[in-house]
Amino acid sequence: MEQRDIELLALLTESLSMELASAVVGPAILVHPFFSKYENSSRRAMQQVCSKAASQLRVSSGDVVFSSGEASRRALFVLDGKLVYCKETSLTVVSRANSRRSAVGHASAQFPNAAVAEAALWVSWQHFGELRAVTHSCLVAIDVVKFGEFTKQDQVALRGSRQCAAMYLQAMHDQEPSALSDMMFSCEQIQEMASTSFLDSCGTP
Repeated sequence: MEQRDIELLALLTESLSMELASAVVGPAILVHPFFSKYENSSRRAMQQVCSKAASQLRVSSGDVVFSSGEASRRALFVLDGKLVYCKETSLTVVSRANSRRSAVGHASAQFPNAAVAEAALWVSWQHFGELRAVTHSCLVAIDVVKFGEFTKQDQVALRGSRQCAAMYLQAMHDQEPSALSDMMFSCEQIQEMASTSFLDSCGTP
């Protein structure tokens, strides 16, 4: 991006700036069932998240995005490229392509448009495995503190988020310790949590 492009972006109104940010990072975030329902509940809140809480992270093949034991203050969404998530709890090796769901044992998954470390949205989180780029990739990172700040400004989004957080934490509590990971729930499980949460908060599924 050239300097003149930066200067032109600075001239955009706040509304246009949020629309642009939503168009850039939205495709990575809105495939996630929770954020799809979140946007349905409050488009304004979703635009705030996209424009002020989200940033792009570009990595090259072989780069490590995070390692086991590191603290996380962001949820990650794949915009482009392929990565592999590996978690080792035993000598068993399981590889599943295009999956959000890792298995017990030494697990790895390649995935398009998947969420990683979404638990950081709801709880103080430390990574359980390693995320490494297979190809040149672009991720969208949501700062969980800023996400909370903008969510608190919208009552419908806040109610739905609180309900979803409670369901997510209960589902985590029900997991065996060996099953905890940065990608522990399937899209179907997250979809059920999000649908129930925002149905309860605003009366529409």
